[in-house]
Amino acid sequence: MLKAARFQLAIYAMTLLFSACDRSGAVESVAAGDSKRQATSGSGPKVPDFDLVDHNGAAFAPADLQGKWTFLFFGFTHCPDVCPQTMAALGVVWDLIAADSATKLADLQVVLVSVDPARDTEEVLADYVTKFNPAFIGLRGDMDKVNALAKPLGIYQKHVHDAAHAGHYDVKHSPAVLLVGPGGNVRKLFTPPLDPDAMAAALKTLQVGR
Repeated sequence: MLKAARFQLAIYAMTLLFSACDRSGAVESVAAGDSKRQATSGSGPKVPDFDLVDHNGAAFAPADLQGKWTFLFFGFTHCPDVCPQTMAALGVVWDLIAADSATKLADLQVVLVSVDPARDTEEVLADYVTKFNPAFIGLRGDMDKVNALAKPLGIYQKHVHDAAHAGHYDVKHSPAVLLVGPGGNVRKLFTPPLDPDAMAAALKTLQVGR
């Protein structure tokens, strides 16, 4: 319980340093430093119960995390830079793991949870995530369901409406990537700037030691 609480506090602390995309396309961020500093290790919080739908319309729940290593990221398709950069980095991680016979690609999944379900329909998500890799998974649900997953993990998201442009809004969110283990606990936390080599190496180490 104490380890999980400390892990969650680490995510909240980084939330104060990192936020998502604003309307101008700029990103508020603080460099995370070298690759040795970009992963927070340990056995973190258990992924809470949740009920979302993937980009093919199929139900997706905690049972779908069991037995797999999951890179979990919260973002949205209208994000101009942080999200596509993160998804591209995860694509590189996937390719590195695929090229390494010592790692188990069959046990891996990459999941993007939309924090903008109003615009991120199943069709939009499907088009977006599969551009980075056909195996990637996009999840959506109403914001209550998204927050039921995000908040216990310390993930921040906030819709910011533009008073000068009716109907326009941005979404600020934590840019961290969580690595969830086969048992459903967060095992590592990666923060920008992401290092795909370090991420792949971290996964390999955990797979060997599981």
